[in-house]
Amino acid sequence: MPGGTFRGKPPANVDVVVTFAGLAALRPEWEDLYSDSPQANPFLSWAWVAAWCREYGPRYAGPGGLRIVVLRRAGQPLCHIAAHQIRR
Repeated sequence: MPGGTFRGKPPANVDVVVTFAGLAALRPEWEDLYSDSPQANPFLSWAWVAAWCREYGPRYAGPGGLRIVVLRRAGQPLCHIAAHQIRR
């Protein structure tokens, strides 16, 4: 879904990842973003989120409840990730 400009930055695209395979595919970019973040902590790491999604996601979010919101700006690396769950 296309986004608008923010403080003169290029438009952003938002994708929603809903599968564990999609989460696995994000790992290299996620780890790059994590290593560059001054707010990085263990609970924001790909490894922790993936482990949580594998172990607790089905229990708390139910089948199909995984939602990883990913923001990319055109021609630039990944710039935002937010993990969510949908409770039924």
